Amino acid sequence: MDNLNRLIELHRNSYLDLLPKSQIEQQQLFFQNKLEALLDKAQVKEIYKDRVNGKTLGYGLISSYFHPYYQETVDQLHFDCDITDSEAQEWMLRWIHTVCANKTVITEIRPSYFPLYQRMYPKLALENVVFAGNVSDSLEAWDELYSDKLSRISDSEYSVKRVRSSDLEQIFELKQSIFSKQSEFNPYFQNKAFREEAKKRYLYYLDHSLLYKVVKKGIIYGFFGAFIDSDHPLWGTSAGLEFAFDTDLQGKYFGVSAYGKLLTELSEKNVRFIRGGTSNPAVIHISQKIGRPIFYLTCSNRDIGIDSSSFSRLSLPK
Repeated sequence: MDNLNRLIELHRNSYLDLLPKSQIEQQQLFFQNKLEALLDKAQVKEIYKDRVNGKTLGYGLISSYFHPYYQETVDQLHFDCDITDSEAQEWMLRWIHTVCANKTVITEIRPSYFPLYQRMYPKLALENVVFAGNVSDSLEAWDELYSDKLSRISDSEYSVKRVRSSDLEQIFELKQSIFSKQSEFNPYFQNKAFREEAKKRYLYYLDHSLLYKVVKKGIIYGFFGAFIDSDHPLWGTSAGLEFAFDTDLQGKYFGVSAYGKLLTELSEKNVRFIRGGTSNPAVIHISQKIGRPIFYLTCSNRDIGIDSSSFSRLSLPK
């Protein structure tokens, strides 16, 4: 347990410049509960500790679980080190390279480790970018940049309506069509098990979230939504955003308009935070333009069809 306590402490330090103090404490508790649950379920395979001249360099932990998107068992890496120590950095990089040589792994790289990311790649390739963000700050920045785009959809030949349960089949057909052509935006969607779980999620959130369809003559050409949680274990009242537009609607600021509509309505509902991951270059671009901080990068050493060009507009803090 001493090793885990030190791991939790180092983990906490990696968020000091990203989250307010109250949320750092929540994040620490969230992470601690996660690790203790792994121990209780005997999912922890290994705990590493290196010492040079009596100095602790870092800790790494590997847990095993069945990945619902990959449909196979993968190993998840949890690692932390004293990022200000060059020896600790080298230890961590050696450990990651060693593990990745022998296992299919997935991990979350937090902002403190962004300067080292290029030295992890190609052992760990980027799958998606998970953004955080305060709704009021994001809305203020969106207004300054894009307020003239808010009516882009409503001024078009398309209309925006709330999603009903009877729309889900058509929405999923649309998404399957989009992601079959642009699989890098959601490489998991062709997996039937993933789609079935996603449908259950939509039904669960339908009545208490903001889910919209973009329609013309009864045909759905786009979907966007904010999936609202009132008691998320880390973020409290918060929402995850999702966007999917037919290729004919892409590049016409429909996504920007949808983003602004969701932020406006989330603010009216007193939802404080937004969070969620994407590999869509347009969503990455807008999220960074309005100042949403990157919470972590999801990376893996498995090739799932995402080309690195998907992240060409991603700007990582140095």
